Amino acid sequence: MAMRDYHSLRTTDVVELKGFRMIGSGIGRTRLVLTTEMTSGCLWEWSSGAPGADWFDINIEHLSFLGSFDGVLHQMGKDDFSDFLNIFTARNVQWINGKIGNNTEALRLNGVYGGHMDSCRVGCWTNGIGANYGKALHIRQSQFLKHTACSYGNAAYGVYFSGGWSDTNTFDTCDAENVCYAWYNNSPNSGLHTVKNSRISYWTNYAVGAPVGRPGSVFKFEGNSLGP
Repeated sequence: MAMRDYHSLRTTDVVELKGFRMIGSGIGRTRLVLTTEMTSGCLWEWSSGAPGADWFDINIEHLSFLGSFDGVLHQMGKDDFSDFLNIFTARNVQWINGKIGNNTEALRLNGVYGGHMDSCRVGCWTNGIGANYGKALHIRQSQFLKHTACSYGNAAYGVYFSGGWSDTNTFDTCDAENVCYAWYNNSPNSGLHTVKNSRISYWTNYAVGAPVGRPGSVFKFEGNSLGP
């Protein structure tokens, strides 16, 4: 599916797909603006085409998902974890949900296993001087997913773990700024995540929060830079 220029999408539907590839011509050029009459919930869900079945090989590159919605802008997988996604690749992709509110999320991952997020930007709303809202990346269940040179910020939470079982996610050379918490864990079944060579700065209250988590290491930080 080739996308070019500016597209306005009006949807309340579930997109069911496997082995899907969406390639745009750049974050600033290919912009998918999601609109709806819904007032809460999930705006756009991508999930398996068969109930209770895994799905594979989703690849999106060089485009933006934009919207202003009091809920989840874009979601991979169902909230009940009935359709695990194996190998998710996102490269040079932007998700921005600009709605002011605590329920706002830009990207939610439900049961995503393996793959790579590379040079992606995920954010919600901030005024740049300490008022931050929403969750940029909400991971409810994920394992073995590598994040490289990504930016998760302009939100109350940069990366937020909750819900199911998550472990062995790696964040390498990433950026988190204009957040209340850069990395936050709120699942007792989440841990063994590594954050290395990353930058945490600009109106960030806390680099990490983990009131619950798996015994042992919840987050391991290596060689990171903490700014003002």
